[in-house]
Amino acid sequence: MPYGYLIGKVGSSNVILIGDKGGPFTADVSGFLSLRMNDGDNTLYDNDGAISVALRTTVYSAFDEFSMVNNPNVAWSYGWMPTDFSKFNLYVTHSTIQWYGPQGGDLTPCIRINNGGPAYCVLTGWLSLHPGPGTEPSVLRWTAPVAGNIHVTGQFLPGNGGVMTVGVFHNVQKLWTASDSGKFDLNMTVTAGDNINFAVYGGYGYGNIPISATIS
Repeated sequence: MPYGYLIGKVGSSNVILIGDKGGPFTADVSGFLSLRMNDGDNTLYDNDGAISVALRTTVYSAFDEFSMVNNPNVAWSYGWMPTDFSKFNLYVTHSTIQWYGPQGGDLTPCIRINNGGPAYCVLTGWLSLHPGPGTEPSVLRWTAPVAGNIHVTGQFLPGNGGVMTVGVFHNVQKLWTASDSGKFDLNMTVTAGDNINFAVYGGYGYGNIPISATIS
């Protein structure tokens, strides 16, 4: 490895060459991340100068990364499920403000974004989910790109008058549920490809429910 390069090590794993190349790496073990310059152990004392290292947490915002063009987009995808939650179906049809399924003549189930003034009990800067006419869950899904520990925060707000069931699922496991609205703050471990599903279901009429969700 080049002299003077920044190197790292996680737990007792092999040395990782970081240098000036940047880019991601995945540790093959768990443990503390240690960083140092590539130099002989017996000559570290005579080094001059300094190096600056920045570490950051990746944050996924459902609203900031919402797309009316791509589905999936980043780690998010938008779809609906049958009432038994047996299969996730991507929305493939969209307007300028929402993705929607084939079930309802009123373009439900759906997920929509409100970039304008308050409408249908949804504030500006919020997403909302509406179940289908057969109470099919409308689902905002996040898929883990890598394994790790995640922190899931957000809330559902009271919607357009109808009382729906709202919930957060880790794959098929129900982590949190409420009637119509509530805040969630969850920690868990995921493997690559695991899903966190935010769902509105259990009703239909006036079922537009605002949601915010962030995963770090």
